[in-house]
Amino acid sequence: MRRYARFVEQGVPEQELSLMREALQRGQLTGSQRFVDEVEQIIGCRVERRRPGRPPARQA
Repeated sequence: MRRYARFVEQGVPEQELSLMREALQRGQLTGSQRFVDEVEQIIGCRVERRRPGRPPARQA
């Protein structure tokens, strides 16, 4: 129990906290690609982070 208490007292590094906040605001996940794929499969909805805007048009 003491080890867990020390772990919690350390807090979360600012860079990780920023990543989690950004993902939360966008309704996205943080984790490995495998984790994201498994969650998407379970909920039947795509949640991976993508670039903003429309994808470029394919050239014929």
